Amino acid sequence: MSNTIRLTGIASGMDTDTLIKQMIDAEQIRVDKVKQGKQYAEWKIEGYRNTINDIRGFKDNFFDFLKPKNNIRSPQTFNTYKVNLGSDDNNRYLDISANKLSDLANKNIKSITKATTASVTGSELSKAISGNGDLNITAGTRFDMTFNGVKKTIEINDISELQGKINEAFGENKVTVENDGGKISFSTENTNTLKLSEVEGNIGLRNLGFYNDATSEYSNLTNKIDLNQNISAIKETFGNSFALSDNGKIEFKINDIEFSFDPSSTSINDIIKEVNNNKDLQANMKYDEINDKLTIESSATGYASELKIEDMNNSSFISNVLASGTFHGTDSKLEFDDGTVIERSTNNFQIDGMTFNLKENVSNANMDISINNDTAKTKETIVSFIEKYNELVDNINGKLSEKTFRDFKPLSDAQKEDMKESEVEKWEEKAKSGIMKDERALDSMLSSMRRALYESVEGAGISLNDMGIQTTENYRERGKLVIKDPEKLDKALAENSDKIAHLFTNQSDNY
Repeated sequence: MSNTIRLTGIASGMDTDTLIKQMIDAEQIRVDKVKQGKQYAEWKIEGYRNTINDIRGFKDNFFDFLKPKNNIRSPQTFNTYKVNLGSDDNNRYLDISANKLSDLANKNIKSITKATTASVTGSELSKAISGNGDLNITAGTRFDMTFNGVKKTIEINDISELQGKINEAFGENKVTVENDGGKISFSTENTNTLKLSEVEGNIGLRNLGFYNDATSEYSNLTNKIDLNQNISAIKETFGNSFALSDNGKIEFKINDIEFSFDPSSTSINDIIKEVNNNKDLQANMKYDEINDKLTIESSATGYASELKIEDMNNSSFISNVLASGTFHGTDSKLEFDDGTVIERSTNNFQIDGMTFNLKENVSNANMDISINNDTAKTKETIVSFIEKYNELVDNINGKLSEKTFRDFKPLSDAQKEDMKESEVEKWEEKAKSGIMKDERALDSMLSSMRRALYESVEGAGISLNDMGIQTTENYRERGKLVIKDPEKLDKALAENSDKIAHLFTNQSDNY
């Protein structure tokens, strides 16, 4: 069935399809003009939005009171000071910054003592590799020794050969053999890892006395405890034996926070994780693999930072593998040659307009403190302000004077369908050009910006021109700033920093 509608009879012979298309096209032209107007309005809104974002970025850079170091309206921007410690070498001991000419200037620092955390380190966690049984060396006694990841098979016919064979395998003075009344032990530096294991088909470790007939287990075969193994399974390998609580648990308190663990399902790593996950504890526990020791350290420094460690319910785990008692950090101390002493709980503190950051202890510091106005920092801020201001002026001027291509109108949907995407992009680039040309709001804003910079500030006693800053001589750049005389600016910063601060920071009652 055809959807085409044709007029017959009196209309016979008329091209009704063409007539209808012409009427539709005429209507479409009016629709396209409305859409073009809408598109122009949207492009103009986009242009204003981009300009507003540029202005907001400029404002955030130089007029945000939450960023006082860059805020051109903040007195702190112009009251910058540089602290000298007599020698650059002294900076490795101490950092000092200042926001005023402090009474601590022109003093001599005699000594620096850093604040420390409360910290406790236990004894070696693992038991030495030593046998408990009787020696029974036979010809061809063999066992595997793994030293720092390298595994070698050691074979002896007599106990007197043992040290020499190990030296042949790993080198002199790497692993030491001791024979104490028929009990063999192996030792090495704490930084090394050492592990023993049987060779398949041989009972060399039994012959060396490392097998417990009563428990039918090997023991003390490594110099590093297995941090992931359940504590019950490795209890005999701890360097210090310990008792469980009355209910068979490992129970202790740190800073009055109670911890309880089932040794049959808990590893050393489990204990470390649970302690560290307790945010109220404000302390951190870790295993020192090099020295094979547990350590716990408070988060804060100073004497007030405290670690109070105690076992509970007759358990002796924490006291035997770490420590028990109350431990304090130490306060920082700055001593001056005139007898002045400053003590704080942290290594970073403020006093009398100066911020101290203690980095290293030194007993004979002999540092002379001097403070000078840091004009370089102030100049850097002013130069940056001028550069960003000129970028903003450039951007707005570019929009106001942008060339208009009147033959490039916004494309209709039908026109876009007949063009490639790249062609549409190039066309619309031309169509958008000049969309903000001669916009009165932008032109008025530029004029207001120029007046704000060049109108005199009551009581300042100085102007931009007095600082060597002028507008560019090229009138087409419409108010861009240029540092015409850098030496004049340097002199003004050195001699009239207070007036410059007043020029930029004085608050007017008129807007």
